[in-house]
Amino acid sequence: IEAYIKKKRALADGVVGDGDEEKKKMDDDDDEEEEGLDAEKLQKVVHLMFERCYADSEYGHALGVAFEARETDKVREILDQCASSHADNATLVQETLRYALDASMTLVTSKSFRSDALGIVAGHLQKMFDAPTGTAAHRSAAVLLCRCHQLLAQAKPVSDIVSSLLDGSEDDALLGLQLCFDLVDSGDQNYVNAVADKLPKKVASSSLGGVES
Repeated sequence: IEAYIKKKRALADGVVGDGDEEKKKMDDDDDEEEEGLDAEKLQKVVHLMFERCYADSEYGHALGVAFEARETDKVREILDQCASSHADNATLVQETLRYALDASMTLVTSKSFRSDALGIVAGHLQKMFDAPTGTAAHRSAAVLLCRCHQLLAQAKPVSDIVSSLLDGSEDDALLGLQLCFDLVDSGDQNYVNAVADKLPKKVASSSLGGVES
């Protein structure tokens, strides 16, 4: 698995290739180990590892490998697999998405890969948020989705979420107000202004502390 992660990360960084001189700079011991592994056999072992993770619902472990290897397609595959296999278990799906969101901030140093991963997570959270309103899953998805879009510096989706919540049930409206308070408390005034600018003026003035849009 370590050899797989090393190879995939090197490919993501544009380091490994046939005859690539940069390959010579890699640690000699690690090179010998990797060169001793048949590429097809390595891929098969990793594939079986992922399949075992899917069978055991160990999506966090699979995501850890995918994040370490910086494999955007594998992150998408894992989250798709989790969502399709556990459509009736919103809690598990959201826990997996929360893990992916946290991992993108703690395990990833590449800004481009982080943005791609967060975009995939946001897509799944949006589907959960678009599900029937008034449920706990709907509201918890809203919280994670706002956090995800804030990390991506995307204001419009957050303003849409807040507006939708404020137009919903009493519990939804209270959550919408709480999200506004959380945004103000985040200390990112530029982002708060950007969100407020895209909210209906009445909502912006009452929910975001009088921030003018």
